[in-house]
Amino acid sequence: DQRERAEELNGIILDVVQKPFTLAEIRSRVERALICFA
Repeated sequence: DQRERAEELNGIILDVVQKPFTLAEIRSRVERALICFA
């Protein structure tokens, strides 16, 4: 069951932002994610 849920996340999760991150870094990652799903 957990493996099935993990498989579903592979199509949703693009990247993981490691802490600590800057505001500029998180904005950049969000912008890239939005472009991918546009």
